[in-house]
Amino acid sequence: RDGIEAIVKRSRVTSVRDSAGSLVIPKEGDVLSASGTARAWVRKHLRPGARVEVRAELIVDPPLSFSADFIIGGGPQLVAAGKALSASESEQFSEDFSRNRHPRTAVGIRNDGHLVLVTVDGRQPKISVGMTIDELAALMLELGCVEALNLDGGGSTTMVIKGKVVNSPSDQTGERPVSDALLVFLRKKR
Repeated sequence: RDGIEAIVKRSRVTSVRDSAGSLVIPKEGDVLSASGTARAWVRKHLRPGARVEVRAELIVDPPLSFSADFIIGGGPQLVAAGKALSASESEQFSEDFSRNRHPRTAVGIRNDGHLVLVTVDGRQPKISVGMTIDELAALMLELGCVEALNLDGGGSTTMVIKGKVVNSPSDQTGERPVSDALLVFLRKKR
């Protein structure tokens, strides 16, 4: 709610706007989003024309050795090794986020290697009120997941199959424009 975003193109700030994470990421550019105490820093230091270098670094403690083509972030982890983790994992998130019902999006994997994608509508009393994190963890277990992760939810919860929205997004305007997605494509057999 108190967000601010700086649009960066070719390493220069082009504009700074009060926003709640909804600006379009420009080609050859970035959107730097801040809230809370970082908001004041952005307001003070990131003016149009300012030079910006955007770097990303993954710090893992203790260090791990792995390689990946893609990495997806989310949280809390819902299921690990076939057991619900939501009680301990959700302590890192606000009580409103964890204990209140919201639209949810989750991904899981079953023992047989099948991927499970779940979209739960919410904030629409005549359609669905959503789920708590504990309820979502229980659903992922019921669907046979041995590992599962909560993804971005709320108004961003949208599932599209073959180009058609198949759920009921909670925003009054319908599908929310977001800057990321989890895409699954059918691979042709060789």
